[in-house]
Amino acid sequence: MGKKVDIEKKNGRAFTKIISFAMLCCTMVLTFALIPVNIFCVNFPEWITVLLSVFCCCGLLLYLTVFKTKTMSKIILPLVFGLAAIICSFVPYLIPYWNSFTFKNCNGVVLNYDEVIPYEAAAEDLNALMDHLKKVHPMFRDGLTEDVKRAYLQALERLETAGTITINDLRREIQIVLHPMHDAHTSTYNNFPNDKYLKTIPQKSHEGYNHAPFLFEWTDGENVISEVYSEEDFVSWSEFLEIRNQYVNGDEESQEFVSYEIDQGKSLAILTLTQCKYNQTYINCIRSMFVEVMQKGIQNVAVDLRGNGGGSSLVGNEFIKYLPVEHYFDGPYDWRWGFLNIRRSGRTTNRRYKEWMFDGNVYILTDRESFSSAKDFAMLIQDNHLGKVVGEPSANAVNGYGEIAIFYLPNTGLFVQISTKKWYRIDETNTDSYVMPDYPCDSQNAIEKLYEIIGQ
Repeated sequence: MGKKVDIEKKNGRAFTKIISFAMLCCTMVLTFALIPVNIFCVNFPEWITVLLSVFCCCGLLLYLTVFKTKTMSKIILPLVFGLAAIICSFVPYLIPYWNSFTFKNCNGVVLNYDEVIPYEAAAEDLNALMDHLKKVHPMFRDGLTEDVKRAYLQALERLETAGTITINDLRREIQIVLHPMHDAHTSTYNNFPNDKYLKTIPQKSHEGYNHAPFLFEWTDGENVISEVYSEEDFVSWSEFLEIRNQYVNGDEESQEFVSYEIDQGKSLAILTLTQCKYNQTYINCIRSMFVEVMQKGIQNVAVDLRGNGGGSSLVGNEFIKYLPVEHYFDGPYDWRWGFLNIRRSGRTTNRRYKEWMFDGNVYILTDRESFSSAKDFAMLIQDNHLGKVVGEPSANAVNGYGEIAIFYLPNTGLFVQISTKKWYRIDETNTDSYVMPDYPCDSQNAIEKLYEIIGQ
């Protein structure tokens, strides 16, 4: 009987050992899983992963003390759990997207621009902004600069002495604080939940009309129509989006940001890109263009980036896959992760589409509205000596900041976008502050200038 009881105790102890270890492993896996949960789903404080990591390490120590384990397990398990605990404890304090809304929607408070808030709420939101800046922006790895710190303290003083503070007042003060940074990517934007939007805008835009300033008039460049609108013609943002979706979807949407045309007589293909969207629509469009370019023996390809406000820099990399170059240099950068600095030199292997190689002349059309990734596209071609730039200088400097993380301020619903990377010019020997055109001309004359160049 005693022997049977001993066996049962031994089996029970073994079962407890297995369950205890399984619980420890599950807790550590859960702690790891909280990192993507925060980035893509819901916000919570960094200390939660630290607390769980400490719990796992203490639990492992207790486990090794209570239960007999092999010598190898006593060496490997502390190393594995210790490494996991370090990662889970430090990543939330390092990663620039922690508690951001870069990859998830905000369901918190959103106030209209004219709503009044108390000083305490405004100060709390301004302080939240400063915390995000200090953690995320590459300029502040060693703390706030004196000019930004001074602007912040002056903004707090003005808010405290103000009779009333609206959302727009707070946004104005935030912009004053951000101004000394000279970073166009780091900014704040209002939300307008109570605003009304003219419901006929999508229809008229779809038909090719643009509204004239201060008048309810629409023009397609030749014809002008006038319409009288009443309050009933204005709808909420959600209703406006529903109407807009009736006119913008699928292939129609693709025509809004990417398209191409070929002038076989001039041996010229022009890719028009109004936004730097890297998606299947873009990939398919340039594939179709280069296939047709090869079939028709076109010798000149131009990319029209005038008015392009940026987006994904990958559009330039995809374009270069059709050019006969094995290696090229992409934009080098420093990417801030807390106190760490991740540096990329920029040398890139070109994964060429060898069956559709284009060996002709490449031109990039730019103007003073070619911003961010559009500027990068032009620099990518110019600094790698793959083509020429036609038009006006780029909208922003070649050495600057970008790759934003987006945060919502807790009391007001204002959202701020903050740069996480510092970008550098590809060609270090080029001292121009902007992408300067090889063939300068006014923006509206860029196409005419292009035809002049290829006709020489």
